[in-house]
Amino acid sequence: MAKTFLWFVLGGSGTALSIFLRNYILYSQYDDPPALRLIPLLFEYVAFSIVVVIFPWIWKKGKNKTQRLVYVILGGSVFSLLHIFLLSCLKWFSGGMDYNLGMAVLFGFTHSFLITLTIYILICLVVYALGLTQGQTSLKKSYLKRIPHKLRNETSFILVGEIEYLESDGNYISIYTDNSNRFLIRKVMGSLEKELDPRIFQRVHRKYIVNLEKITSYKSNPNGGYLVSLKSGKSIKLSKNYRKKIKLLKQNDDT
Repeated sequence: MAKTFLWFVLGGSGTALSIFLRNYILYSQYDDPPALRLIPLLFEYVAFSIVVVIFPWIWKKGKNKTQRLVYVILGGSVFSLLHIFLLSCLKWFSGGMDYNLGMAVLFGFTHSFLITLTIYILICLVVYALGLTQGQTSLKKSYLKRIPHKLRNETSFILVGEIEYLESDGNYISIYTDNSNRFLIRKVMGSLEKELDPRIFQRVHRKYIVNLEKITSYKSNPNGGYLVSLKSGKSIKLSKNYRKKIKLLKQNDDT
């Protein structure tokens, strides 16, 4: 529900802004600007709403921020050209086809391209600010910065940034830190995994989650998969079921 609501809110905002800019810039020389008909208006509403879905998909295609920005600009340019062409066709069709379609399309490219691209970029900025590029449907999720560790009657805290890797053992998890300390907490791995930042912590095996920032190297395993080496010298097997995670390791090298 939240994602659908946000999808329509951003789409409606983009539509309202596009109509305002078009009426103000393109039709300001007329005393009575022509009213946009229902079909083109509905198309604009849907088209700008789709940006909310398109942008996160394009963003994830890039391996680093520079490549992502290039993809977003190229995607915005293609979107703007297609948007103007289809909108011109719909206006021509709904207006009775009583004028030259080619001239209308050319006029739209000349006068509306920068406006459409600007609106596209503004919607992308809002989507990025809301954290939807991480696949979230609300404001950016806050992840654990420290994990409580209870020992008898005393509770201490493990700083997440100092964690090198985590090992699952049934309903318990062993947490290993930079200084080779081991802490045992009662929690299932799947539950804790959701509370850790996926940009830093990734599951590489049914039993292991590693801190990507603590990885020093990785290599192919003759038996299949990869071996991941950590700063402490510990080697962890990246199992075949998690082999797609190697792309994240390579991406981490590029950024």
